[in-house]
Amino acid sequence: MHAKKYWIALALAAALLAPSTQASEPMNFHDASQIVAEYKQWMIGANGTGLVIPYDKRDHRSSYNLKGSVIRKFLHYEKQGAGRGINLGWTNNASASTANKNAKWHFSRKSGAKGPILYGESIAISWGDGKEPYIRYASRHVGINLNWSKRPIYEWTLLGGEPQTPVKGGKDWVVIYNLKHNAPLMYFNRTAGGHIGWPDSQVWGLQTVKSLGNVVTKTAVIKALRWGGGKIPTVEVDIKR
Repeated sequence: MHAKKYWIALALAAALLAPSTQASEPMNFHDASQIVAEYKQWMIGANGTGLVIPYDKRDHRSSYNLKGSVIRKFLHYEKQGAGRGINLGWTNNASASTANKNAKWHFSRKSGAKGPILYGESIAISWGDGKEPYIRYASRHVGINLNWSKRPIYEWTLLGGEPQTPVKGGKDWVVIYNLKHNAPLMYFNRTAGGHIGWPDSQVWGLQTVKSLGNVVTKTAVIKALRWGGGKIPTVEVDIKR
């Protein structure tokens, strides 16, 4: 008898937890934007104005600093030492000279499209003009799961503004979102390595559940922030994992 009640209760719980067969309304931009508001931690080109444009080595205007809203300083190349993660860290101050000195971040798209960088499109992010300037998601034992790459990896997107509208440098606080890890880049106070991370870095795992919900909810949020109610463009390129 007890076994029968147990299986009835189990079946009822499964029915309540099962996803609805009815098609739900797609999440709108306003609601999605509220969910990720705490991750709008980055300003591109904080000491200037104008639309963010794709990197062109012939155009100095396409090089930017990257300011964090939490620490109010600039993310830049900084040696962390052997076994301490990727060489990225924060500047000591946010002065105008420091802003200019660290305007070495670049945002690139695949060739073909013209115009400024748009919210929601896939981009590559790089620092400086070294042999391996691009950053990509990669597992590490210490520090944030990022590494350098010789070639551009189009696994990033900027979120927070109306989908498919230009990103405004020196004005917009944006979400820098990694499409491979499916998580936003954020300030994270580490005991070793540069102070950046993801919502699921160490003790922040619970915050991922609180803020972005389950995988289904997260997918709906990111879709609303990237493409709104429109169809995903056919030019979108699959990420090479």
